[in-house]
Amino acid sequence: MRKPISRTAFCEGDSSLTFTLNEIANKRRQEGASVINVTVGSLYSDKGELVSFSKINELIADNLGQKSNSYAPIDGGEIYKRNVIAWVFGDYKDSLMEKYFCGACVTPGGTGALFLVFRNYSDENPILLPDIGWNNYKVMCGQLNKKYEVYSMFDNGVFDLECVLNLSKKSIETYGSCTLVINDPCQNPTGYTLSDDEWKKMIESLNELNNLGPVNLILDVAYMDLADEPRRFFKHIALNKAHFNTLVCFSASKLLGIYGARLGALICINTEKENVEEFSKSSKTTARAVWSNCNHLLINAFNDLCSKEDMISLLFSELETSKKLLKDRYIEARKLFDGLFECEPLPYKEGFFITYPKERASEFSKELIKKDIFVLPLEGKYIRIGICSFYKN
Repeated sequence: MRKPISRTAFCEGDSSLTFTLNEIANKRRQEGASVINVTVGSLYSDKGELVSFSKINELIADNLGQKSNSYAPIDGGEIYKRNVIAWVFGDYKDSLMEKYFCGACVTPGGTGALFLVFRNYSDENPILLPDIGWNNYKVMCGQLNKKYEVYSMFDNGVFDLECVLNLSKKSIETYGSCTLVINDPCQNPTGYTLSDDEWKKMIESLNELNNLGPVNLILDVAYMDLADEPRRFFKHIALNKAHFNTLVCFSASKLLGIYGARLGALICINTEKENVEEFSKSSKTTARAVWSNCNHLLINAFNDLCSKEDMISLLFSELETSKKLLKDRYIEARKLFDGLFECEPLPYKEGFFITYPKERASEFSKELIKKDIFVLPLEGKYIRIGICSFYKN
């Protein structure tokens, strides 16, 4: 058998299937077909227009010029770091800053934040992922030669906290540490959001496990601001101390509806100053080696936004409109897809996606393409529906 050119390259399946299907659907639309395309995780209006913050182009235009043409600081700069921490923490910022040491590093979208944390916060221990989750988690693990294991997302329609904790404990007992990924709120692909009680139990249990060995909680909050209560986790760790290490992956691209202009951040929350200092150094070193600098224009536009109270108020108002649109879309999508799949979706509370269990999912999705209905098959036994893009042309 011929030897591979590269011994480190990783390729498994079609990691860009979402975008491949989207291209086919868009081509069919251009040919005049009546298409339902629910593959991509971007919010579209009923007119088929991408929903973005109405003032984003104004903010970008105001920051064009020499200041934005220069290289950005590797970590985003002090102003950006303060602003992104303040945005993510929201009303709990003061309480969190009193209890914890915090650091941040700019990244190209939420994906960049996840890459940084996967690269720097798992060694021999596997990264613990949801069995029904964003497929790119596994792709990143492959690219980084990291092991992963999956926990059960649901047990009889209820979040399977017991499985999460058992697998975390096993990781500590076997490898001496634990790296756990939780995508919340508005989980991709199910639209599930943990309740107050679930987060309270999770935090208490992770504190106990942290006594056995270091726990790294990777909290993916890409869809945070589309939740009815977006900062539930931060509320709980503001009230009760979290002794484990928390690494928050934030996406400004999702927040502002500028999916192609990659901007995000990785935030570290820890009780020990030296752990945050180590985070800052390792994040900057990895960022410098992989992408060097992020988009200075977008960094400056985000900083500009954070300095304007009227624009922040407008953004929150528009986010409420987007939430209402998603709730309406959920009702309409259920009318169509419950019948097609002959079942109800997995537990959903809010956000961009719903997911249906479906045996032979890939084959079924190909049958739907013949009817100009484009969906995303997952793991061979689920199908994700992007209610965010559920409209007819």
